[in-house]
Amino acid sequence: MRNFALLLFLLVFGGCVSLNTLSFGLLGDDEKTQILSKECADKNAVSCNNLAYEYANNKDFNNASEFYKMACELNLATACANLGQIYEKGLNGETDINMALSLYTLACENNDGVGCYNIALATYQNAPSDKKAIALKKSIILLNKSCKLEYKQACVLINELKKSD
Repeated sequence: MRNFALLLFLLVFGGCVSLNTLSFGLLGDDEKTQILSKECADKNAVSCNNLAYEYANNKDFNNASEFYKMACELNLATACANLGQIYEKGLNGETDINMALSLYTLACENNDGVGCYNIALATYQNAPSDKKAIALKKSIILLNKSCKLEYKQACVLINELKKSD
């Protein structure tokens, strides 16, 4: 009853909200997938991202990639960062660091803290040894942006780097 009252309150006072954000575990997986699929087909980027997350959570990275790509193309920066992680780690059977870097950059340029964090790490990790100093400077700039975008892991890493100076 309490869940219903909360749901009713949010529907009445919450404005335009996607049903998938209000499920509170009341919907079964099949029902949730159907709703997200329909909303994604209607060009709802958040629903596409949430559907991709469901697939990724079930280790179906091919479908996750497809829906993260749709959400990214609908300008949801966090989906671009998520898709970049799949490419970087090769979770869909295809490791492509250049695609990952491109997706992280796109996410970061659209103010996604995770995207900035991931591009910072990947930039440093993938730099040739003779260019590590330049890569570190660029990475610190990106970590600062990520921290300003309230991605806490970036803030922690910046503090650790300051301690090691």
